[in-house]
Amino acid sequence: MFIDALKYPLRSENTLITLTIGSLLLLASIFILPVFILVGFLTRTVKNTSCGNKVTRFRDYKSLFVRGLKFSGVIITYLLFFVFLMFLMALSAEVHRIAGLMIFWILIVPAYFGLMYLSPSILYHFSKKGMIKDAFQIKKILRTAYSLKYLKIAVLVLIVIPLLFGVLQASLAVTIIGWILVPAIIIYELIVYGRLVGQM
Repeated sequence: MFIDALKYPLRSENTLITLTIGSLLLLASIFILPVFILVGFLTRTVKNTSCGNKVTRFRDYKSLFVRGLKFSGVIITYLLFFVFLMFLMALSAEVHRIAGLMIFWILIVPAYFGLMYLSPSILYHFSKKGMIKDAFQIKKILRTAYSLKYLKIAVLVLIVIPLLFGVLQASLAVTIIGWILVPAIIIYELIVYGRLVGQM
């Protein structure tokens, strides 16, 4: 599974073009809009993997933008839920310090790690059809997350992949040529991430 995901981006004849376009979009992300295209590209990669289709390419930018915008809305909604819990803790701490600590340990800590653990499942369910409602079907999301295979994927996408590519990017950033390659490595990582999530 892990090795397959690392090799996956190389299966396309257009890998170099995909990495180049992705790098340019990443550099242009300071203008915000390209971010949605990249997020949409991630969701399309998950979908293509789950359907057994070819490696995703950067085309049909309107569709990628819409998918990215939708999933960004999903992320913001979940973050707002977490912010609401933080607000409850702050409010309770103002009234009673112990009550604030109880809310922190009983609600906020489990909610934080729970959302982190479920994030690949949320991405997976949204990506299949690109429907916002699918990202909030909690029963399906939990059912997907309740398996040994999911645990392996979650560990890979949340811990192993970020560490591996983080070290690689830090190593490359030491040289000028390495700096040029870093955006392409980030896009490569994005495709690997999508491949793993799509295998649920």
